[in-house]
Amino acid sequence: KDGVWQIQIPAKYRVGHEAHFGQVTENFLQYLKDGKLPEWEVPNMIKDGTAESNIMKLTGHKSSQCFARYNRMTIEENARALSGTGFLS
Repeated sequence: KDGVWQIQIPAKYRVGHEAHFGQVTENFLQYLKDGKLPEWEVPNMIKDGTAESNIMKLTGHKSSQCFARYNRMTIEENARALSGTGFLS
């Protein structure tokens, strides 16, 4: 109605902020324990300006060539990162 979307979220998926933060933290710590972050996290860390060497330590990549396969940034995202304006401008 009036171009407004409404999304119904089942009650079992509704958790408060603190509980959700705990879930995210548990998942992240498990990734660290396993020595492998999910593929989708690499581009996010690159966008945030995390050094490639630090990301490689977290992901377990041994070579820059292997690591480069996980860089899914678009040309525009790369240009913004290189210009120093970040992604919030």
